[in-house]
Amino acid sequence: GKMTFSCRAKNSYGIARRTFIINVRDVNITAIIVPASTVAAGAKIRLRCIVERNGYSMRWERNQLVIGQSTTGNKNLTLIISNVTPSNEGKYECIAWRNNCAVKSSVFLNVEVPPSNALVFSLIAGRNV
Repeated sequence: GKMTFSCRAKNSYGIARRTFIINVRDVNITAIIVPASTVAAGAKIRLRCIVERNGYSMRWERNQLVIGQSTTGNKNLTLIISNVTPSNEGKYECIAWRNNCAVKSSVFLNVEVPPSNALVFSLIAGRNV
């Protein structure tokens, strides 16, 4: 968005005022899960983070803890989970930063677990196991 800055200087000769409008453009960042955000337990997924410009450092976080490797200067960062388990379910955030500017994007991974044979049998038979 646009930001307006005003400066005022005063001395024995008078007062000077200047107003500047600066257009600040955010950096676009996108986080996606390939192949999908809902997968079956045991699947392999890729968490991809893409920033529209070079020169940013990037990292993935889960529960405010850094996971995987960080990178600097690339436009994308991929985190691979080879054998997804229910403990992998949750919110993942990709953070990109340069100097004092940081942007983030998040995705939520859902893990589906097939019911066990005992549970299926008990549901069919109408009994609790």
